[in-house]
Amino acid sequence: MANRDLQEAVQAEHAKVESILLQTILSVNNALDARDEYTCRHSERVSEYSAEMARRLGWSEKKVENLYNIALVHDIGKIGIPDALLLKRNALTEEEYEQIKKHVEIGSIILKDFTAIEKVSEGALYHHERFDGTGYAYGLIGEKIPIEARIIGIADAVDAMNSTRPYRERQTRDYIIYELKNGRGTQFDPMLVDVMLEMINDNILNPDFEPQNE
Repeated sequence: MANRDLQEAVQAEHAKVESILLQTILSVNNALDARDEYTCRHSERVSEYSAEMARRLGWSEKKVENLYNIALVHDIGKIGIPDALLLKRNALTEEEYEQIKKHVEIGSIILKDFTAIEKVSEGALYHHERFDGTGYAYGLIGEKIPIEARIIGIADAVDAMNSTRPYRERQTRDYIIYELKNGRGTQFDPMLVDVMLEMINDNILNPDFEPQNE
């Protein structure tokens, strides 16, 4: 009985520490969102889209919740990128783009020892890999890219296109659908393109995801 009580106490303390760490990381992520009015709530929307995709793929609610949390912090590495680059209103130079790309590795380092969310560092590290192997940081191809990162990658791209950014206006619904179809098998996993197109057709994305007049 004493051993069981001790084990339960240790588990409770571990859960408490993990909860505090999770809250800390989410607070850092909220601070990151607050740096830029154009991407505020971006991570939350990416999480919502990712979770819905996972449900449509038949994932258990436990796995869906874990993916939601991975997606919440997928861009946490941007905390290490200067505001001058994140908020730049015109095109990035090649050197500046290389600096921006480092956010995936920074995020992975931040999250590498965080065990409360399974595979959380993979979401940060691999969400800019492309299905054809031309992405970054490692040029992974196809199913060698973790499924969590493949889902987050397409959700991230859709929300980016559906948002106004410092350097361009929000894209139209038709444009987003075209880009998804055009990226099938190159930027995106073809299976996930079909799921995302189905979600768009069902109008269950963010309420702001509506056709716009040209």
